[in-house]
Amino acid sequence: MIAHAWQSTLCALVVGGFVTAFRRHRAAVRYRLWIAASLKFLVPFSWLSAAGALLGHNEHLTETAAALIGAAIPAVAVQHSLEVAVALPALTASDSLASSRDIAWAIIAIWCCGVVFVAVRSLSSWYSVRQTIRAGTILESGREVSLLRQLERRHGTRRALALIAVDRIGNPGVFGLVRPVLLWPRHMSARLADEHIEAILDHELAHVRHRDNVFAAVHLGIQAIFWFSPAVWWIGRKLIDTREAACDETVLARGTARDVYAAGILRACEFGAESAWCLAGAGGRDLKQRMVRIMNGTALRPLAVWQIAALVSVAVIGLTGPVVYGLSAPRGVGGAFSVDAANTPARAWSVTAAGMPVMTGFSARDLVRYAYGVQAMPVVDGPTWIDNESYTVSAVGDAANEAEWMAAVRDEFEGRFGLLVHVETRQMSVAAMRFSANADSASTMRPALPCFDGDAWRAAGSPDSGLQGEHQRMCGRSEQSAAGTTFTGVTMAQLAAWLTPPAVTRPVVDQTGLDGRFDIDLRFFPPAAAMIARSPFAAAALEPMGFTSIPDAMRDQLGLTLTDAEVPMNVLVIDHFERP
Repeated sequence: MIAHAWQSTLCALVVGGFVTAFRRHRAAVRYRLWIAASLKFLVPFSWLSAAGALLGHNEHLTETAAALIGAAIPAVAVQHSLEVAVALPALTASDSLASSRDIAWAIIAIWCCGVVFVAVRSLSSWYSVRQTIRAGTILESGREVSLLRQLERRHGTRRALALIAVDRIGNPGVFGLVRPVLLWPRHMSARLADEHIEAILDHELAHVRHRDNVFAAVHLGIQAIFWFSPAVWWIGRKLIDTREAACDETVLARGTARDVYAAGILRACEFGAESAWCLAGAGGRDLKQRMVRIMNGTALRPLAVWQIAALVSVAVIGLTGPVVYGLSAPRGVGGAFSVDAANTPARAWSVTAAGMPVMTGFSARDLVRYAYGVQAMPVVDGPTWIDNESYTVSAVGDAANEAEWMAAVRDEFEGRFGLLVHVETRQMSVAAMRFSANADSASTMRPALPCFDGDAWRAAGSPDSGLQGEHQRMCGRSEQSAAGTTFTGVTMAQLAAWLTPPAVTRPVVDQTGLDGRFDIDLRFFPPAAAMIARSPFAAAALEPMGFTSIPDAMRDQLGLTLTDAEVPMNVLVIDHFERP
């Protein structure tokens, strides 16, 4: 989202340059440019490049990769993405991976709070206006209604605009998207002559014809989502300024006398000092500039051919550039992978538009575990950096099945980075996961509904037919949210493998005696759980507030306890591994 925000900000700056160049042209042109800048926030460049990639590679997305994503590493949720992974500087802090996840959740929480705050503020304003309308009176006759109907007939308006007299607002305005109504301060007409009322009504009709309320509502939604971007708020102010100027030009172009129109606005301002008529921008200075603009009557120049050509060229480049980039994206052969350092907030699998898997934010130890297919086996020893740094592994070629993907990662590590490993049996201090038969876990841990079993699929030789219609619900999948983690079709061994630092400090082995697969809903707040696991001070502060650690949540909700134990275990020992 951050990348999309700065790309959209860059587009807004380009639009700002065009608006400055077109300052002596019609305000409607500048208004439409700002609308385009606003709508750009709804269209990420990555979508366009993904469309290009799909056009360039008409093969279906690699279903083999989709299956291995859900089954290979149970602790990682499937995240289908159309964005290309970008390598960033490596992490170096000892707790970098876990800390970055905590930071990610904190950022998400802050963003959600901002969205809720902006949305609630907008909805509160909307609700206030709705209450005002309910308390108002629909006008069926009177000077205002007569003048409004005359204007509608003159302009060929198909649907009559309802006129509602209200008490709690000081300025006229249009409200509503599908069937807009015109709100008119009940006692304002007494201060206005017919010609002033007509000019004001014509201005509001221009808002209706331009569908300004629709664009304003869309931008309010964009402001709620991208509240952290100054460009969004800047565009919002420019939209208000230019749409008012565009409506002024529309009214004057229809023959309304400039002095009459300016006088009508000023008298409306006398009625409502807080009026948006008076404060079209940020204050009285804008009202003065508006009056000068109206009274000067400067001839507006049409766009020259070269200006139109420049606009069209920039629009075409902006829309087709990412598509062309996606079309030209290379697709290699042979199942090769690239390995790069990546500063990422959380582990994630993704699939590019060309069907190539990307593993993002995994430690080197995680990648070794995946490459050798030992998700339930401890991977021990090795240099310290394999736990302290995260990496992105990007496929740059094709493979027929998961075994080839895993072999490609092994070849990359063994060939380029000198990875040497062996398996041996060691007496290990572990946390034994056991099940209490008396625990009431029926609501949170249930026998799994039918799901696609990746292990059985691989044992059958990865047949293509096994994927048809089944890969949407994958066995062994976990999805983390702000409310906890949901597991789909996991075994107890997979659940034990999911428990990693900082939630636990030792390997977890399954001693539950529970066979089969389960659907599990484990409820906890990830940032709080991480802090409780790291600090007894955080635990003392957060646990009385109802927050819990992951082991405590498993005990209370699932009846699963972790007990210290010493057991002989097969482990994968890293003898040598050079830093990528």
